[in-house]
Formats: sequence, structure tokens, C-alpha cells
Amino acid sequence: MSVHDRHVGAATLKRLRLSRGWSLTTMSRTIVDTAARLGQPLDANVTSVQRSVARWESTNAPILPAERYQLLLAHLYARDRAGQ
Repeated sequence: MSVHDRHVGAATLKRLRLSRGWSLTTMSRTIVDTAARLGQPLDANVTSVQRSVARWESTNAPILPAERYQLLLAHLYARDRAGQ
């Protein structure tokens, strides 16, 4: 994955989060809740997940979410705003 691709991915993740009206904290809580609902609770707390989300969306040096988080993000964004 090129640096350009990482920046495009980071911007896309941020745009998706903002389109839902979620703050970093809300996004982090939603990820933790989704993991628990799927029977895959995270070892991380909301604050730790929030730092991860900020790194994924970084404009300076974005990082790719780990596969586990990619799956959780797919579950989150596959639902509409009403959770359906």
C-alpha cells in the first residue's frame, strides 16, 4: 500500500465517521460495543480505541487498522444510521 493510498484511506475513514455524526469518543464506544455484541470483546478500553481511531485518521502518518478492527468497521458501516 502506497503512502497516497494510506492518506486516501485515512480521509475516507474520517469522512465515514463524520457522516454518522460521531465524535472520536462515540466512534470508539461504538467499536467496543460492536465487538461485545459480536461475541468478540476487545481487551482495549474506549480511551485506547480512541487513540487507535485517531491514528487511522491521521493526516500525517496514518496507519492501517488491524484485521480485527477492519472487520468491526465493516460491521459498523454496513448498517444504516438507524442500525439496520
